Amino acid sequence: MKIFSIYDRQAQMYGALFECQTQIEAMRQFERLSSNTESFIHQYPTSFELHELGSFDKQTGWFCLEDKPNNLGTAQQFAPRHKITTKEEA
Repeated sequence: MKIFSIYDRQAQMYGALFECQTQIEAMRQFERLSSNTESFIHQYPTSFELHELGSFDKQTGWFCLEDKPNNLGTAQQFAPRHKITTKEEA
């Protein structure tokens, strides 16, 4: 399983870890969250980034971390086809 987290650029901290089988699966989840008008991430799309942190082997319990978090993009980049009105722009 691959391990991911959403990084808040304004707070300068990572959110809860979550796991997905593939990078594409995590990107789709982040896209849905970024497109949800009720989400905090949707309201501040340039503040949040999806990062891949490494992987976890459920059989052995071993974590394998990347040398540094792999930034996969901002919420704004993941939901460009949706008109996003942000509090940052207000």
